Amino acid sequence: MATTQSSVVLLENDPSLSLAMERVLRASGFHTRAFKDFDELAQAGAARDAACLVVDASLATEHGSAVREHLHIGPRTPLIIISGYDEPQTHAMATAAGASVFFAKPFTGRALAETIHRLLLHETPATAPVPSPA
Repeated sequence: MATTQSSVVLLENDPSLSLAMERVLRASGFHTRAFKDFDELAQAGAARDAACLVVDASLATEHGSAVREHLHIGPRTPLIIISGYDEPQTHAMATAAGASVFFAKPFTGRALAETIHRLLLHETPATAPVPSPA
């Protein structure tokens, strides 16, 4: 069950969006840690202990289908890819990267928090891509 101990790692290079997501997720009972790039995240070693990861597609694209391997996370750890580009090639990249869910920006903080809760409660298979919310 999602609790205050559930750690959500955010990998987003837009500081204002990162801060907004942090605030919403903390208000929803999650412990969050935000990073601006893969190097910073790797130095902290936070991905391995995360209950869920939210990764900006522009950062994930540089690793393509190897995002999970680069982050050292298994197939059961929910991975949410977010992007400002709601296009077929972005969806394909998210699927190839092993995303559980794809969110097109803008999205609501409530939708993100509810999705993470569902993923952590295993209400949605962690390996099946879910359409972005309307």
